[in-house]
Amino acid sequence: MDAFNWSLQEKGEEELAGLMVSMSRLFRYVIEPAHHDSWVTLGEEMAQIRRYLELMEMRLGERLSWQIHMPSEAARIPLPKLLIQPILENAIMHGVENRIGNGRVEISVTPSTRSGWTKIAVIDNGPGMTMEELAAVRTALMGEQPARAREPVWD
Repeated sequence: MDAFNWSLQEKGEEELAGLMVSMSRLFRYVIEPAHHDSWVTLGEEMAQIRRYLELMEMRLGERLSWQIHMPSEAARIPLPKLLIQPILENAIMHGVENRIGNGRVEISVTPSTRSGWTKIAVIDNGPGMTMEELAAVRTALMGEQPARAREPVWD
């Protein structure tokens, strides 16, 4: 990836060179174990989320705006690596991209009402789901469908 970056910079393609650097950092985070297990800090995860959002901003242009709200003390909270990104990808794919006009994504980290817990919310201004669609998702998540009726989820 560095060779592509240098080549693009030599040709004056600064935006594409920046894209290559961002993609390289995204890939590195995914394949390099930050620790000996698959846990990272919320600060590390949010740095990855920012890189992902910057790439999506390059792709979608003005159609995407985003904001992250996280108190600095939350940066040390441990969580499974890549916990937030699939939810964010879903918000962009089904929320922002399905929206006519500009889309917005916000990620907020706040203390939960449960002592010792933290709430991480990913919110978009997309069209949303009908009550029936929401009920079907909740049913599938709770495992109330017969096993044969479930379709595998592939990302």
